[in-house]
Amino acid sequence: MKQLRSNIKELKEVFEQISVRYISEFNLEIAKKDEDGIEVKNRMLERDYDVMPVISNNRIVGYVLQSELNEGTCCEQMKNIMPIDILAESTPVLDLFVLFRDRDWLFVLEGNEIKGIVTKGDLRKAPVRMFLFALVNLIEMHLTHLIRNLCKKGELMQLLTEKRFKKAEELFEERKKRNEALDIFDCLQLCDKRDTSMKKNEIYNQIKLESKKETLHCLEEIEKLRDRLAHGHDIISGTSWKDVIDLTVKMEKMIRRCEENLAIV
Repeated sequence: MKQLRSNIKELKEVFEQISVRYISEFNLEIAKKDEDGIEVKNRMLERDYDVMPVISNNRIVGYVLQSELNEGTCCEQMKNIMPIDILAESTPVLDLFVLFRDRDWLFVLEGNEIKGIVTKGDLRKAPVRMFLFALVNLIEMHLTHLIRNLCKKGELMQLLTEKRFKKAEELFEERKKRNEALDIFDCLQLCDKRDTSMKKNEIYNQIKLESKKETLHCLEEIEKLRDRLAHGHDIISGTSWKDVIDLTVKMEKMIRRCEENLAIV
């Protein structure tokens, strides 16, 4: 069988070319410095905004938070924009996974001026979904490679339930009729690869995280994420951005272990 050509380094090199500009919002809703805080708060609630820039003389001079606005002018309740609140529009989208671990939004610089904003909600957009799906796909490829090289077909029958093995065989027969050059290992579903990898020590040792429990949980969450992405569902349905970001870190770690241990490049 051919060696895998895709690896995490190449994958990240591709997606690092996609900048924050492609998922940011530049048609900013703004508050005036002398506007009433309650009126602005109601406007923000209506539009589901957590943060809004404040302008004076057509320049952004600060921002207000919906959760903190009360009676009084925006000027009185405005917060200063600090360097940690800003990033350049050329920043790779992938950097947001680290930046958004501890915060929910960032203003975006276009040239030397703040022109946009990017929020955790923008991680729902196509470039991020494509990256996450590519990560899941790369893990599946590595698991298939490991199972194919470390399991015989007869052993696979023992590692899977009768129902799951039969399902793989049926799919294999269907594909053979269509003259698709595959083997039964290519007909395993992600849940089959998960169960096989957890039961076969030689495979588990290639992918393990801190513990068996954590490794199993990670694989289960990867499957759930794959299903949400494949069916166009919300990325964080039934979970949180923190959990998805943490899962991304674990997926990368798992892939790197496979590449280091088996020298897959």
